[in-house]
Amino acid sequence: MTKATDWIGAALGIVGVMTVVIGVYTCCTNLREKRSSEDVGSICLNKRLMGLFEAKKPWGWLMGRDVRILELPTLYGVLRAGEANKWTSALVEGIYDNLDDEVCWKQLYEQFFLHLAWEEPSAPSAIKDARLGIIMNRASTIIEGEKKKATKTPSILDLEIKIDQSSLKKRWCLVWLRDLIKKLVLCIARKCQLWCCEKRCGNYEYHRSHNRKLLYEKILDRAPVLQDCVRLLEKIDGTSAIEDPLYGYESIWDRHLRPIWILGKRPCLPVSTEQLVGFCLAFGINLRRRGKDKFYGSGAYGLMVNVSSQDDYYLRIHVTHPRRGPRLQASKGNGYSILFAKLMACGCLPFALKPGLTKSIHVNQDIHNAIRWGLSIKDGRDYPKAPSINFLADLPGQTNDDYYCVRGLIVHFTYGHIYDSHGKPLQPDDPGRWTWAKAVAGIAFGGFIPQATRNLVSAVQFTVLGADIIGGTQKQLMEDIEILINEVHTWDEKYELFGTYIARRQIASNAQNITYVFDPCDIADAVAIFSRYATLLERFLGIIAEREGTTTNYKDSIYNALSCKLQQSYRQAVHKYTGRYPASGMLNGSLRDEVKKLRKFRDAKVTTASRIDSCAVLARILILAWTYQVNLVRWRGETESQADFYSIAKHQGFKLLTARGIQNSNKLGVLGL
Repeated sequence: MTKATDWIGAALGIVGVMTVVIGVYTCCTNLREKRSSEDVGSICLNKRLMGLFEAKKPWGWLMGRDVRILELPTLYGVLRAGEANKWTSALVEGIYDNLDDEVCWKQLYEQFFLHLAWEEPSAPSAIKDARLGIIMNRASTIIEGEKKKATKTPSILDLEIKIDQSSLKKRWCLVWLRDLIKKLVLCIARKCQLWCCEKRCGNYEYHRSHNRKLLYEKILDRAPVLQDCVRLLEKIDGTSAIEDPLYGYESIWDRHLRPIWILGKRPCLPVSTEQLVGFCLAFGINLRRRGKDKFYGSGAYGLMVNVSSQDDYYLRIHVTHPRRGPRLQASKGNGYSILFAKLMACGCLPFALKPGLTKSIHVNQDIHNAIRWGLSIKDGRDYPKAPSINFLADLPGQTNDDYYCVRGLIVHFTYGHIYDSHGKPLQPDDPGRWTWAKAVAGIAFGGFIPQATRNLVSAVQFTVLGADIIGGTQKQLMEDIEILINEVHTWDEKYELFGTYIARRQIASNAQNITYVFDPCDIADAVAIFSRYATLLERFLGIIAEREGTTTNYKDSIYNALSCKLQQSYRQAVHKYTGRYPASGMLNGSLRDEVKKLRKFRDAKVTTASRIDSCAVLARILILAWTYQVNLVRWRGETESQADFYSIAKHQGFKLLTARGIQNSNKLGVLGL
């Protein structure tokens, strides 16, 4: 009887405890629902909506403590980091189809923080005071997981297989049976070793081919497949250090943090109209008006922007990244520089940095003519009065701009030198350091942007071609480059460096009537093509590092070699145009012949110096092909040169003044509403 009573008491106790637990859980659930309806910040606790930016529940949230809404960098802060080459246009390649994503800015900002976690190991300490350490920790965890996947192999595969031959020497074994077993076991062991090696390398190469960042890393004993070609502008000697947007008092973590807005139960980011226009300029998005306070447009990498009036106070901004066709898929290279995209769309070619200043050449019609005559280029005392320059002045940026837009005098055999406003060299101890040709050479290292002005593109085309001949039509030269890309793809098919489209095109290369160049060429086509150009140059740099058995990046050596070649071609172009001196080509053959020679670039007998020279030749040809396909920007109120010029660009009537109409709006933009 006592035992039965004990069992009943224990059962009642368990039921009582369960009742209390259920009651507490029900109470907490009711409190949670009540708090969720009262606290707008609770939306930030939704991991599906917020991703990396999921807020952390504060202690005592159920009892009335509000969720702290995160502060994130503004779009201006993100663009500032891009102008300082902290990220390139390839950042958006990590964005998947987000048409069904309720928070359109989430993937863009996730890629920004993932990129910082990969490229800036010390970034978490720099943003610790901004209370964004939890985001960087999550991003770092993802990055570490990606790297571990590339190198992780099953433990059994790491064991070295050893054969104890003495165990085969048993007295009861016949001689022929012993030899047969020995050969069989050794054969199996060899097969297992080969399988282990293939498994280890295959696992690495699989993850490497699916993660663009791993192509730039040296993991295990494999050299980097690609070498970064996006190059920082040179600093004027004698100046102090250039300000870094990620560190210091003026960093984006101190100056450009804004809390997330919750509007219509959606997390949104406030965006000024100037920031929106700067974003569109960076990615070649041509905004068109379709009503009052309504704009739409598409640009590089398939990015689409829709702007509409939400009410009397806000502009609703929605950025989408839809799925693209195979032909428009970008390659796995680093793309182009945001600074180049911003300035070259306004007719300016950057060439040097100074604290707080970006020095660039504004190629108006006057400077375009001066370049053809070999005149020097001077810094203007007054601010240029041009619609494109006024447009740039309204946009936020990492630095201010110093424009060189006054033609100087003819200097004997030193064409295109750049001087200050007093007519003196920028660097007295090395007067020939800063030249127009050297500025043009920088296009190959981050300047394959989707749009530029006609005067700028025409001047670059004049400089790069020189007195050499193409050896056919311009379209045939572009086709030869695409055939070279097919050839380079076969060198490392497993990586698919140029995307699935090139893989399919290479398989069908034996077919007749295959199309390599599409005419006309719009923004989406141009970005995909220029992405292949940048990846091609980066792969050639990677081959040099592989042959040398090092991770050294030779882009500075190639830049110097290219600068010398362009200085020579520019001199011959001036001689040919002016007739002052006889002009002669630099090459023994044609440019098309040089492209065909590049197919032997991987030959083991080629020296490093020869490879660097070949890379410089390739960069020159790629710049020339870029001038044939880059989209042209036409600014109302600015005259354009009528010089001989070849282009297959589609949007020659492209006008950015439509985007300027947004700047005149007094409404504040809201990204993600």
